[in-house]
Amino acid sequence: MPGPLILAITNSWPPMPAGTGVAFRHWLQGLEDLIVLAPKQASDEPHVRRVFRFAGWSGGPFKIFTLLQHFEILWRPIAWCLRNGRPQTTISSQALFSGLAALHIRSLFGSPYIVFCHGEEFTSQSHRSGIRAFLKRRVLTKASVLVCNSKYTSDLARATGIDAAKLMIAYPSIDAQELGIARPSSPDIPSILMVGRLEQKHKGFDRAIEAMPQVLREVPQARLIIAGPGDDSELIQLAGDKGVESHVDFLGPISRTELLTQFASCSLFLMPGRTVNGAAEGFGIVFLEAGFFGKPSIGGQAGGSREAVIDGITGILVDGNSLFEIENAILRLLQDDNLREKMGANARSRIIEDFSGASSRAVVREAIERALTEV
Repeated sequence: MPGPLILAITNSWPPMPAGTGVAFRHWLQGLEDLIVLAPKQASDEPHVRRVFRFAGWSGGPFKIFTLLQHFEILWRPIAWCLRNGRPQTTISSQALFSGLAALHIRSLFGSPYIVFCHGEEFTSQSHRSGIRAFLKRRVLTKASVLVCNSKYTSDLARATGIDAAKLMIAYPSIDAQELGIARPSSPDIPSILMVGRLEQKHKGFDRAIEAMPQVLREVPQARLIIAGPGDDSELIQLAGDKGVESHVDFLGPISRTELLTQFASCSLFLMPGRTVNGAAEGFGIVFLEAGFFGKPSIGGQAGGSREAVIDGITGILVDGNSLFEIENAILRLLQDDNLREKMGANARSRIIEDFSGASSRAVVREAIERALTEV
């Protein structure tokens, strides 16, 4: 029985707050003969088969749930191929562990595969040594094409010795129809939004909290809103130590709809990224989502954020290690309505014009054509 043209394997699929799951879905839009193997929280969209059943579990005693999740991401796509036939090509959302499944499908069925890269494959400390580093390296070197989310990520890949000929760049994009569900609104109070996984220290949640005392001296009503999964105990303690706990809201994991409402209602978006243990932001789709709602962003100068935020035009880039720069950038935008609105309008215009997804999806189609030449 002939398999589908494209078998896409992903560790996550919307509804998701942000990140690789959202970006992966946008990259795949419009592809024909597409089957997506995804966790069971995936929506019932056309051509989407809900196969994985771990539902995002992780942790547990001895990290048993995490191990089971990785194992399931590996064996269920293989089982699917045994039942349904050989895919002509496979696309994985990231190197581990969906990329490992694609590697095994290539070994068993001869299907070439494509891996999407987000930056952390080359910078995360857990990927630099040991079994994870070995598996990641094997997945990336055996792939037909690596689609990188930014020039920064592409440069990282090239620096590790990856053949430049197999590297392509497809920037993340936004789905205007999806984001249009939440309407832009004027915030009742000055609010600063941050979004991301709390354990990713390079995003700068700690620096944002440390900046709040100075911000509150000049804008006493300001609030910092932090949304995302992870252990927030250290950040809550930091807010208490700085005496700003009453002005910092920890929302925890929130739904996609709730996230869009926060983007529509905030005054500005903040992610003052820096390099921590070699890791930095690969691009930052959250900057695009903020820009769609006409919100200026404050981003870090490290990593790929420089490609998502145009300094002085759509937002402000800062040294994520400099508390002084972060404080000044926040105050500059909160205290100057005209500047904030101008940068927000510039950001929205740029997002609509350059990040609608058409050019990125063209890159993905070209990547598939390249992979198919190996058949």
